[in-house]
Amino acid sequence: MNKLDKVSSEYRPGSATEIENNLILNWYPKRILGRLRDEGPGSLLELGIGHGYTTALFNRYFDRHVVIDGSPAVIEQFRSNYSLESLEVVESYFESFDTDETFDVLIMGFVLEHVDDPDSLLARYRKFMKPGGR
Repeated sequence: MNKLDKVSSEYRPGSATEIENNLILNWYPKRILGRLRDEGPGSLLELGIGHGYTTALFNRYFDRHVVIDGSPAVIEQFRSNYSLESLEVVESYFESFDTDETFDVLIMGFVLEHVDDPDSLLARYRKFMKPGGR
């Protein structure tokens, strides 16, 4: 079993953190989209699927949307709840993901507290951002 799959139950209905997660999920994506309201519908690289709610919401606003997640169980749960043909899901640990593509927007919602070296991850992902990206 993938070590990330062990925490995938936190993203299911009835989890111990469900109420807290719902409160955050109803605030966080609206705040992000509000900050991006002047941006065109460019490209998004999102780290982590989590509950899938924000991924599905963000997907409506971008022409290109790639999301990375290291848990096959979380990815499968997402795919069973959402059918987003325009979304590209990449199964990878954040630390080992690589691409030559650059993106207009990078979103790392509720990710940095789960990685061993947040500074290194931020530095690594800077190369995936287009000049002037957010």
